[in-house]
Amino acid sequence: MNQEVQEPTFQPPIPSSNDQSPELSSQQEEKLFLTFVADRDVPCPRCGHNLRAATQMKCMECGDDLRLAVAGATIVLRAFLCVIAPGFFAGILAIILTFIIVAQPGAPWEAYGYLAMGYGSGVISIVICGLRKRFLCLPLENQFGWAALNWLIHIALFYFTVWINF
Repeated sequence: MNQEVQEPTFQPPIPSSNDQSPELSSQQEEKLFLTFVADRDVPCPRCGHNLRAATQMKCMECGDDLRLAVAGATIVLRAFLCVIAPGFFAGILAIILTFIIVAQPGAPWEAYGYLAMGYGSGVISIVICGLRKRFLCLPLENQFGWAALNWLIHIALFYFTVWINF
């Protein structure tokens, strides 16, 4: 006796000609939410707790009120900011160093290396900002990989320039 298990279905109200976006009653909204999470691994947006088989529209872990909505994928900017931060920081320091060199001529040759590195990093960060849509389409792991690589390059260059001067 092979019985097929049917998923519970929810029929949303059909909009009338005057109503373009029908409002759901709280019971309809709750039924739709519970049907959606009944057999899916859906994380809580606040704490990440798995909402599978939830019995109410509230996270069982953090207590956050929940609702079912259609939205675009959230853009996570942490990795993007981690990629551009060292370049912009180095670029700003290069601008400050330029003012110091102009104010006091006869700077050591190493200062010009710092300028080149700072301006180069700043320009690369500006280019990355221009390509941000392509960067943000990468998987999050790749974004953080590029961020880590960028920080390692900046730290290595900094230590190399400090080490070469001593």
